[in-house]
Amino acid sequence: MNSHFFRLFLLLPLLLVSTGDLLAQEAWEKYPGNPVLSGQPGTWHAVLSMNSVLYNADSSRYEMWFACAAQDGPPFAIGFAWSSDGVAWNVHSPGPVLGPSAGSWDAYYVMGPYVLRDSGQYKMWYTGISPGGLTGQIGYATSPDGISWTKHPSNPVLAPGTASWESASAIYGCVIPDSSGYRMWYGGISSDVSQSGIGLATSLDGISWTKHASNPLLVSGAIGAWDHIVFGPRVVMVSGTFYMYYSGEVSHYQSDRIGLATSSDGLLWTRHPSNPVLGPTPGAWDANRVILGSVLMDAVDPRNLKMYYCSPTTGHIGLATGLLESVESEIAQPRAFVLSQNYPNPFNPTTVISYQLPVISNVDLRVFDLLGREVAVLVNEEKPPGSYTVTWNAGGMASGVYLYKIQAERFIETKKLLLLK
Repeated sequence: MNSHFFRLFLLLPLLLVSTGDLLAQEAWEKYPGNPVLSGQPGTWHAVLSMNSVLYNADSSRYEMWFACAAQDGPPFAIGFAWSSDGVAWNVHSPGPVLGPSAGSWDAYYVMGPYVLRDSGQYKMWYTGISPGGLTGQIGYATSPDGISWTKHPSNPVLAPGTASWESASAIYGCVIPDSSGYRMWYGGISSDVSQSGIGLATSLDGISWTKHASNPLLVSGAIGAWDHIVFGPRVVMVSGTFYMYYSGEVSHYQSDRIGLATSSDGLLWTRHPSNPVLGPTPGAWDANRVILGSVLMDAVDPRNLKMYYCSPTTGHIGLATGLLESVESEIAQPRAFVLSQNYPNPFNPTTVISYQLPVISNVDLRVFDLLGREVAVLVNEEKPPGSYTVTWNAGGMASGVYLYKIQAERFIETKKLLLLK
């Protein structure tokens, strides 16, 4: 088997006759041309680290924000690059787009960006570290174009807590919008680096955050385990299930790999038995350490995943790709009508809606805005029993909450979806 090939199995919560689950396969394969973005010696981006990637449908390109430095050490700042295919990248040459503020809480490091594009505005949550106590905290910045950024005056917006697992740092947040605001999963580390974990905070505006009472939601592994230290979560949703990819270390700055945990509610997490799902390749540029940067849907086929990761040893960024494959041919016929939550959600600009029919049915599936106006007809025909998917491309629609409604015989159900541009 190709040494770059990593396989894991994910369970999607769909109702079936035999097992009650639809098995999907997600296979990770490193891009043979890696690294896709290399540090350039003698420049302000000689060393590259953690990154955030999104697809901008308005400009039809991938956009990346990456931590970088002129040397292997502070100060770190955040640079910007873009790509038409997610493989060949162009670096914004004038210099970093967000850097440390002298004498401030983020004067030592500005790194670990996580960027969303919401109604044409870019929002970034980033990790800042002060030179004194090396305390890691999370700040917030906004931009009209992804290049000119303004830090929020209330920074930092998330600080370490009193619990030992996050007593030194609260870092590397991952933010997902929902109907009531935002959720952030973040990493915490104790002052002696003996404890770590991943916690959850919620916010109405992305600025004022409340930490969950049950934190940490994902605890560090046992001493000597590959993920004795956990950090850098990145969360995606598949058919209503949360999938958290995260970085793990045996000890501080040693043997980094990438793992997976799943949850039905974003609170109770289960590590995948095949962990780690991505690791170093002996003899290659990423032979020693592999740290997660971003996980996102492919712009052409939303069933394909892209993972961007970095190797701090060499200071480069690589790409791995994953494919979600439904194995419906191996399962029994559905025994009930089901309308699943769209995936991904939030999305931009395409999303996949799945539904199941236990009997032959006249199916009508449409999308409406919140005023009840029809904006798309996705299905309007007779279908035999089975499981189906349909893709909605909302490229011409405005950001916001929409409703999709299915009517199949006497079965009627409506769900919300969230378009974020």
